[in-house]
Amino acid sequence: MRSCSHILNLIVRDGLKKSKLSIVSIRNAVKYVPSSFTRLKSFAMRCETGKVCRGSLPLDVKTRWNSTYLILTSALKLRVAFEKMMIEDKLHCDCFFEEDEKTKRKRVGPPTDCDWEDVSRLVKFLKIFYKSTLTFSAMKIVNSTMCYNKIVDIERNLISKCTSPVGN
Repeated sequence: MRSCSHILNLIVRDGLKKSKLSIVSIRNAVKYVPSSFTRLKSFAMRCETGKVCRGSLPLDVKTRWNSTYLILTSALKLRVAFEKMMIEDKLHCDCFFEEDEKTKRKRVGPPTDCDWEDVSRLVKFLKIFYKSTLTFSAMKIVNSTMCYNKIVDIERNLISKCTSPVGN
């Protein structure tokens, strides 16, 4: 039942459009870090001074929402380091005021507190879909009952997230 995964992907991609600017802002900040060895080293130093576990920043594939989920999850864990970089690294801030070579437009960013909060809420919802997609992908044979049960599971999780207090 590949159509279950496909429908799930369409739903998530449509939902991501609502937070597009916040996602692009954080995506641009993440893209800046590995673009040179010096920046990568500088970022690692900020992770250490901010007492943040370094971890790695996954590569982003804009057309795959699960890749976006993984990069946003990693970026949120490293938020302190990104914020330190924005304050301490003039080149980091300047890069957002330059034109993007491909689009010839000013880059979106740097990420604001509002962007981080928006993405933080979004990641909680994406996690539900991500786990479901992994389940569908792992199954060799998916029948309609399994698909229905997973959809009901998604619905319950979404209702739970929507009705829980804002901080959760």
